Amino acid sequence: MKEFNLDAALNGEPVNANGQKCYVVREVTELLDDQSLRRFVVIFPNSSTNAEVWDEHDLIDDIRMWEEPKISIENLPKPFKPKHCEEYVYIAGNKVFHRISINDDFDISLAESGQCYRTEENAQKWIDFMKSMME
Repeated sequence: MKEFNLDAALNGEPVNANGQKCYVVREVTELLDDQSLRRFVVIFPNSSTNAEVWDEHDLIDDIRMWEEPKISIENLPKPFKPKHCEEYVYIAGNKVFHRISINDDFDISLAESGQCYRTEENAQKWIDFMKSMME
């Protein structure tokens, strides 16, 4: 876990607040009557609580810098072999393409090499995984 770094957070790096990804957008101490504590606007993009005002003590309690979860090959969607006239998606380069299987050499080659996926989201997960392996 990466320790909390206020300067990095104020420069746009995401923060982990009890498992939620959030952003410390700006300091607002100078806008408030009580300036005895530093205060910050914190935005939660994936929550019903869109924004909160935290003081400097809130930033100490269980707050870390956000680290993207590592993608594990065990969690990736499994490729499949499409039947005749079944729709599938495949990856070429770093793009996803849709196709309906006609069992030609192209379809057979993709299926045998495990490159056919049921959804665009499944194929995108594989692209993301491959990119993460190159970092």
